[in-house]
Amino acid sequence: MNRSDRTSLARDLAATFLAGPWERREMARRAAASFGLPRSPRWLSTLAREVVRVFGPDPPHGRDGRIAALIAPRLRPLRRAGIARRPALVHPCLVPARMGTAAAPVLRERGLPEVATPGELAAWLGLDRDRLAWLADVRGLSRRTHDGPLVHYRYRWVPKRSGGARLLEIPKPDLAAAQRKILRELLDRVPPHASAVGFRKGRNVLDHASAHAGAAVVLRMDLGDFFASVAATRVHAIFVALGYPAAVSSLLTGLCTHRTSMFVRHASTDHAAWSRLRERHLPQGAPTSPALANLAAFGLDVRLAALASKAGAAYTRYADDLAFSGGTGFARSAAAFHVLACAIVIEESFAPNPRKTRIMRASSRQQITGLVVNAKPSLPRDELDRLKATLHNCVAHGPASQNRDGRADFRAWLAGKVAWVASVHPARGARLRAMLERIRW
Repeated sequence: MNRSDRTSLARDLAATFLAGPWERREMARRAAASFGLPRSPRWLSTLAREVVRVFGPDPPHGRDGRIAALIAPRLRPLRRAGIARRPALVHPCLVPARMGTAAAPVLRERGLPEVATPGELAAWLGLDRDRLAWLADVRGLSRRTHDGPLVHYRYRWVPKRSGGARLLEIPKPDLAAAQRKILRELLDRVPPHASAVGFRKGRNVLDHASAHAGAAVVLRMDLGDFFASVAATRVHAIFVALGYPAAVSSLLTGLCTHRTSMFVRHASTDHAAWSRLRERHLPQGAPTSPALANLAAFGLDVRLAALASKAGAAYTRYADDLAFSGGTGFARSAAAFHVLACAIVIEESFAPNPRKTRIMRASSRQQITGLVVNAKPSLPRDELDRLKATLHNCVAHGPASQNRDGRADFRAWLAGKVAWVASVHPARGARLRAMLERIRW
């Protein structure tokens, strides 16, 4: 292993040490799991002890570069251990724990449902075992069935703003009920990385945009086919690492992933995206997919947050929307930073979407998830003016005159637009809501 490889590996290992409890035994165990080792070797335990000794009892957040500098010269034992790859960074909750002979103590410690067998999983979900196996569809029978009780999803193609189409895979009621229980009582108890602000209670688009307001430069990136990029093997690994036995994890994975039916008409021009849909993946439309995608992206968030910190930039992610921002120093290196960020995205098995990459200087409009962030998060003026004009015309000439796209529930669509404005501009939202209430439906 040459110096460059050692330096790169040291940075990742430093991030792994910081990705959980700052205690040498836990740090060594976490690092061993990252390397795929069944237990922590002596040299790794010694390394963790040395890091804690040098930096003290509290984790030096934001200083992983100094930790990496300490680690790099001490990585020579890796060659003798047969290790020459980067560790796969994981959430501290996702490092397999020492379970002994039963999963229950591990799950209880983490506040997760104590489900140790398929029978217990069926009882927890309020199903019998045959119905559980039918919903999980581990054998993939639904993919080869055109219609009927074996088909657990409904499909709908929706157009993308950027062109092309996106496939929504919507679970039928029985499967959706099981997925909602898994979400509420299991996945919601495993927090994602702090940089992930999407699909989290108490966090929203405004938090995502606020982190980058008033910056000299904003770099926006997009992940292509975010949900479909998360394969079933990755989901299975998450459940196993949380402490669930393999048989239970396989059933949970079956409930939360899906292979698109071979009878669905191909309406996408992206053949790579279509091939991902033909394998088991997180379906866009399932209640569990956002939380599992956030957990699958934990390693991505760790590495991008560390890269941003080193560049003096802020980083947040809202689902597939990545945003970085910083001052004049970051502005000078934004293009080179983008190349490094893309490399990390690819290494973490996601796909950057170059058509949606934007480097936005303070002299132009800086926009993130529909909000302008040059000074403080706000909606574009032209969007506000259009909505105000639409409401005014609805009051004056009736709503039918403004429903040019033939929306089935135009009233609900307008109410949603007004609510979005109110979440960003409360006073302006209140005035628009008053106009909405004057419309005669």
